[in-house]
Amino acid sequence: QGLTTTVKFINSCNKAVDVYWKDNDNGEELQVLQRLMPKESASIESHKGHTFIANDEEKTFQIEFNASLLGGAETFRIVGNTKTDNEQEAHFHPKHKNAKVNFINTSTFPVYVSWINEETGEEIEVISNLAPTQERFQDTYRGHKFVVYDEKRAFRKVFAVSVPAGQIENFRIDDSINKGEL
Repeated sequence: QGLTTTVKFINSCNKAVDVYWKDNDNGEELQVLQRLMPKESASIESHKGHTFIANDEEKTFQIEFNASLLGGAETFRIVGNTKTDNEQEAHFHPKHKNAKVNFINTSTFPVYVSWINEETGEEIEVISNLAPTQERFQDTYRGHKFVVYDEKRAFRKVFAVSVPAGQIENFRIDDSINKGEL
């Protein structure tokens, strides 16, 4: 299986969540973290290619994370769903509860990606230190917004998710990113 990666989960939701490891061969899910409370974090050992599912007790949202590093440490923020239950039921197909975005760093420098909580304006980091030529998937929902920064926060670029549940949207980050938009 290769080098071990430390995977840290941070609960940025306003309710407790459970985290499961998903066996990609047979689809079975094994609970690895139970009742991770709001603002709480926990780490587990994993390997590149492992898939994790996070959801609340009522299963009003489900977010999938994929360990993508070979060794080292990786952080996943669980941001949940900002839609009401009625909007969610009307919008999501039962099989695909999330859309996915793929952040592709084609720039010459590492970047950081934060989810923007539209209700509070808070920016919550979901991807740290995405190196040039790397890409990373993030489960999300239509309407969510993400902001991308360089390490010095010399630029800021906002991406809005436009694809429905079950689809993937690619966001390319390049050197022509809007500077001075802070």
